[in-house]
Amino acid sequence: MKKIIIEIIAIVIFASVLGLLYNYFSEKPLPLIYKQEAPKFVHDSILFAGIDTASTQVKKIDNTPLTIDNNKLQNITKEQISGNTDSKENNTTGKDALTNKVPDIKINSTSSSGFNNVNYAQVVKLLGNPKIVFIDARTAEEFGKAHIGNAMNIYPYDKEEVFMPRIASLPRDKTFIVYCEGGNCDLSHMVAKIMKDFGFERVFIYVGGWNEWSAKREITN
Repeated sequence: MKKIIIEIIAIVIFASVLGLLYNYFSEKPLPLIYKQEAPKFVHDSILFAGIDTASTQVKKIDNTPLTIDNNKLQNITKEQISGNTDSKENNTTGKDALTNKVPDIKINSTSSSGFNNVNYAQVVKLLGNPKIVFIDARTAEEFGKAHIGNAMNIYPYDKEEVFMPRIASLPRDKTFIVYCEGGNCDLSHMVAKIMKDFGFERVFIYVGGWNEWSAKREITN
């Protein structure tokens, strides 16, 4: 019995060493210790383009349900929302359904998600600026308890007739900061993706989200 145990241990050690050697000499070796990639943040020159950060004017956002002509949304399909834009119709109806022109401001993505990330310090500078709209992608219950500044609530799992008109009615001349809980929460990315399908380009993700915001505000207050 003891001999069998020794043989098993020897086999395990030999297999482990063999695996380590194979990984070491492979073209793309796997890291032995997983390190979570730190988020990359958009440069201030892109984020603050055309925005007066010295402005202290606070524009309150109306959180009452928005209304929009349903005829403008009749061609916006579920496939477009999910990102399926194989057909010519889906490639054009999202923007054509809205009458306002998209600003000619291009953003180079700095994150693997396809969206630019902003950090806490940048959010603080933008808070209360009339050219900025904060969008809270959490549930209405969480939003009702507390949220960042005059943020508006758009929860991506609401019924289409609830969140679609709200996104379609957003002003085209604003910069949008979308957030949720932060960390592994992907609600903000879902909302940002839908906004991108609608043709909005000045859309940023506050990756720290509500968790970071509330924690740091407690420290500074």
